[in-house]
Amino acid sequence: MADDKKAEDKKAPQAQQAAKAKAEKYKVAAKEGAVNLRREAGLHGEVLNVLTNGSVVSAAGTAETDAAGEAWQPVQYGKVKGYMMARYLELIK
Repeated sequence: MADDKKAEDKKAPQAQQAAKAKAEKYKVAAKEGAVNLRREAGLHGEVLNVLTNGSVVSAAGTAETDAAGEAWQPVQYGKVKGYMMARYLELIK
């Protein structure tokens, strides 16, 4: 019984973090003026769309780090879900 309670206690913060991530919105802010929205996290992922500066996306989960140390944020743009380099996204407060 105590083990079940411990497992529930560990899941609660994860669920809260996931809910918070989904509520976050980001604005594209790249020196180059546009950022690729990719099917998979990493430069090898198929490009689904190219979003220009000022485009707004919603977080769709927690950022992942690739082997090169680059953070990739799962996002949703309209009905399309994919990944964008986190360094090109600015949190909207």
